[in-house]
Amino acid sequence: MKIINIDGGLGNQMFKYAFALVLKQEHPNQKILIDSRLCRWRRPKTHTGYELNRLFNLELTEASIWQIFIVSKRAFGIILYKINKKLYSNYLSYFYDKKDVNYIEDYSALSIFNKDLLLNKESLYYDVSVQSWQYYAKYREIMLKAFTFKESIDFDNENIVNEMRGCNSVAIHFRFGDYLKLKEFNVCTKDYYQIALNYINSKFSLLNYYIFTNDIEYFNTEFRDSLDFRGGNIKIINKNQETDSYKDLILMNNCKCLILANSSFSWWGAWLNNRSDSVCVAPKRWFLTSEFPDICPPNWVRI
Repeated sequence: MKIINIDGGLGNQMFKYAFALVLKQEHPNQKILIDSRLCRWRRPKTHTGYELNRLFNLELTEASIWQIFIVSKRAFGIILYKINKKLYSNYLSYFYDKKDVNYIEDYSALSIFNKDLLLNKESLYYDVSVQSWQYYAKYREIMLKAFTFKESIDFDNENIVNEMRGCNSVAIHFRFGDYLKLKEFNVCTKDYYQIALNYINSKFSLLNYYIFTNDIEYFNTEFRDSLDFRGGNIKIINKNQETDSYKDLILMNNCKCLILANSSFSWWGAWLNNRSDSVCVAPKRWFLTSEFPDICPPNWVRI
């Protein structure tokens, strides 16, 4: 039995669920389950909270508390801590083991492809961040099917999709918000976006730019007038907020070119893009601590 913890914002949730689907293919004779409790119980919630069940038809089911206990005493202890602090204190004396070999924690190697995570046949609880294209390339069609949204987009967004499909459209994602406060994250610089814009302009003409950002005011103040869009049309997508933010992914999926931020949301906007003529540009330095060379497929341009 293998259980995968689901946590973070939508992009991170998708990475972890995708990894669970890969495990199902690699271990067809084992039960593969997900655990979204900590994501659902988190207060304050991360971004818009747990979204997978609302947005997609999930194939994998939730692990029970008992199944988690069987696989990993440490994972069970973490859940118990959220439920009842007194019970948790008593539990520590009998079962809790920080060296639990069945609890796999691998956040220090965010995008480094680790084949052992896939091949280990033991019963495991995965609390990992698996953001490397190499886990998913073999099963791309399965990912595309799994992340087909339940509901059709509304009329206004459908019109934007049709517009994107009919022109040299460029989706540009600017990730601000909490990135401005967290030291380990770095906001992609103006130089990065300008070099990316120059690259796209060297490949195509008559471009239409679609701006996606979680902080329109910061973009307008700090970036818009500092970047040379070479006279291209600019449209800021600000309709899809809060629980509708997933619709931005659908729009990104339909653009001919994508300029990514160092964001898992960006990553899925590019990975799910099924256009044969698409061009993706991504930052070399994903976080301040590392370039994360394994995070993007080799056909994406790294700047």
